[in-house]
Amino acid sequence: MSLTPAQRELYEPLSDLEKRMATAVLAGMRLTDALHYAAPDSVAKNSTAKAVATAIRDRPHVRAFINSVTDGFLNEAIMKREEALERLAAIARSSLGDIVKPVEVDGNITWELRREALHDKDALQNVAQLTPTSQGPRIVMYSVPQAIAQMAAMCGWNTKTTYTTTTEDGTVKTQQVDASKLSSATLKELIELGDAHPRLDG
Repeated sequence: MSLTPAQRELYEPLSDLEKRMATAVLAGMRLTDALHYAAPDSVAKNSTAKAVATAIRDRPHVRAFINSVTDGFLNEAIMKREEALERLAAIARSSLGDIVKPVEVDGNITWELRREALHDKDALQNVAQLTPTSQGPRIVMYSVPQAIAQMAAMCGWNTKTTYTTTTEDGTVKTQQVDASKLSSATLKELIELGDAHPRLDG
C-alpha cells in the first residue's frame, strides 16, 4: 500500500499493534480476524475479541489514519464530471462502423469485426453488448441519443432562460423560453430587444 505524505504522517505515530490492526481492517478483514492478525498471542476470547478490536480501531488516531486511506480510495473510485462528459462524448460520436465492416461471403453480405477495433480501447468501450452468432457478431452499442441527452442535462443545455425586456413605451415584459429550441436569429433578436437581461432558472 502506497501512502501519501499526509497519510504517512498519521501512520508513523501508531504503535506496531495499531499499524497491523489498521492495515488488516483496510484489507477487508473482519474485526475479530484483524485482531488475531494484529495480535496473534492475544488472550481475548471470541466473546470479547470484537469489543477489544473495536476499541483499538476506534482510537481517534487509528480511526483518523483509516479514514484518510478510505477517503483516498473513494476519491480515486469516483468518476469526475469531466471524465463522465468525455465518456458520454465518445459514445455520442461513436458508430457501428467503428467496430464492424461489411464483407461478402459466397455472394452474401455479412459483417465482421474490424481487427483494429479489437485493440482499440476507446472503440470497444462504446459497445454495450457483443455476442457471437453463426451470422456474425451481434453488437449492441450504447445509445447515442441517450448520451447526448445526458450531456445536455449535465451541461444545462435545456435550462430555461427568463428574458426581461423593456419596450419603447416603458412596458416591462418577461418571457421564459427554452434557449436550446430557439434559432440563432431568434435568440439574437430576443437579447437585442430593449434592455434584455437573461437570468438562468433552475
